[in-house]
Amino acid sequence: MKKLILMIVLLFGVSLQLFSQTFQKVNTPYKNVHDIKFLEGDLLFVAGDSAQIDIYEFTPVIPYMGSGFYLSNDYGINYDGPYLSGKTIFDINFSKKNKNNYFATGYEFTRGGIYTSTDGAKNWDFLPLHENVEIYDKIERFDKNGTETFLVTSPNSSDGVYETSDDFETFEVNPIFNTPVYDVKYSDKIKSFFYSTGNSTLGHVVRAANNTTYKDDSGLEGLRVLCVQPSTYNPALVYCGADSVTFQKVSIGKGIFISLDTGKTWIPQVAQGF
Repeated sequence: MKKLILMIVLLFGVSLQLFSQTFQKVNTPYKNVHDIKFLEGDLLFVAGDSAQIDIYEFTPVIPYMGSGFYLSNDYGINYDGPYLSGKTIFDINFSKKNKNNYFATGYEFTRGGIYTSTDGAKNWDFLPLHENVEIYDKIERFDKNGTETFLVTSPNSSDGVYETSDDFETFEVNPIFNTPVYDVKYSDKIKSFFYSTGNSTLGHVVRAANNTTYKDDSGLEGLRVLCVQPSTYNPALVYCGADSVTFQKVSIGKGIFISLDTGKTWIPQVAQGF
């Protein structure tokens, strides 16, 4: 059985090499990018700043000012912005009920918060109700019993995950986790959430389904898992990205890990050192 699994892994690795893409550097507004993704249609969102420090490890010890985010309508050739300048923006998402309503997670000096826009991510209001020393990181949208619901992760808090069903007018702690959570993704294929959790030396990917959680068995020892992404098409295939943090608070990238069994076990894949 182990030989069969090894053969599958080797074949998968070879297929990645055969169909790998060639990447080239593009003219983006930042050298240090927090997040990049397509929003509604071809609207490209890029958030980043010029800081070299690990903001997850240092806040709220030192004041910190970020550089907002930019938007592009031509696949990253030209950019509009910056929006929310002076703030570190980690993620952005929008409502499918009203596609002009956008939500962003941000951090300024020593305070985190949620920002909202009702004109397609151009002008923003701050929600002081949610202002906190916590970092609000990734935003995931899903349908909960017919109601559009958002989850927000908090990587420097024991609360871990917050939930809202009223466009962030209110939100509450999701009871699934009482540990820092960096990222959350929902797989509609297997009706499960995947959470990247842990601190600088003990990371895991946890799958949650039907009010039950399943922690991974092996492969991520001594690492911090910063992001997770289940496959849209293959229910068993999940990716995550991890690093380790030195005593000097320097992040050392450990690359991308892949799971072929819905997050139970992990093997290194590509891009080590990032």
